[in-house]
Amino acid sequence: RGDVAAWVKPSRFDRGYWQAGFDLLDADYLPYLADTLVHETAHLLTLNTSQILPDDDHFHDYDEKEQEFSDCEQFAFGGNCSLPNSYINLFYQRFWKDSYAEWREFDQDAQDADTADEYFEVMEPFYDKYVQSFLNPYAATNIEEDMAESFAFFGLHPKPSGNWIYEQKIAFYYEFPELVQYRQQIIAGLCSYIRQ
Repeated sequence: RGDVAAWVKPSRFDRGYWQAGFDLLDADYLPYLADTLVHETAHLLTLNTSQILPDDDHFHDYDEKEQEFSDCEQFAFGGNCSLPNSYINLFYQRFWKDSYAEWREFDQDAQDADTADEYFEVMEPFYDKYVQSFLNPYAATNIEEDMAESFAFFGLHPKPSGNWIYEQKIAFYYEFPELVQYRQQIIAGLCSYIRQ
């Protein structure tokens, strides 16, 4: 409903598990479906409990003045502190830390939007300012979507050879042998599916 192609979220019953939903009935364009599947997989890889430990006793909020997360030296997602070597923390430290406070100002203004179009309209100046940093406007909406958009490109396209920041974000994933192996599995699976 509402033109949502897919989503992921932690299970309401067990935070160690995640749920994924895909609109397969409207997914008749296979390249878009493949991109969506890989994009949502990126969320599962970067936000799960091996990356960010749930902590009911502490909420690590972002301190605007100090420009850091309270009681957490890493990136905090949903109030939970990520692990130091988690994909999301390493991505944040390299690509988002210097602009995160500015992004938050835009995002807080955009939260009052009634529609997705209004939200993107408020976020547009942030994207325009950092256009070389993002694969597309959707990637500029938050770090999670930036990681997922970059991962989808990583999984489905050749390695970029340029030096734009958005290309560096895609190349980031090549630093992890387990993700390079996973990329090979994605490609092999898609090729096998297409042959059928």
